[in-house]
Amino acid sequence: MTTKFYLGYTEVTEDVYEQAKQKAIQEGNVIADRTEAGGKPEYTLQNGTVIAANGDTGFNRIENGERKEQWQVGTANDWAQGESLGTGKAEFFFKE
Repeated sequence: MTTKFYLGYTEVTEDVYEQAKQKAIQEGNVIADRTEAGGKPEYTLQNGTVIAANGDTGFNRIENGERKEQWQVGTANDWAQGESLGTGKAEFFFKE
């Protein structure tokens, strides 16, 4: 089994991923809670920022119930024999 790391849809090395994760931790952009709103995932970050899936395979920051700028997600995904095991974990978000 192999773990692959992604910033948005871009596969990156573990070192690049960890650097982005450390920055997210410093900024409070690590996922603290996950819920669903309108059948789509919605995340509250440690700093209180709310990020919601936009239905177009992306995410936006939510402010006063309105979608604002687009954000990307940092994920670690397990792969075996060239196939994703579907056990990926969203860990943090960052602005594009």
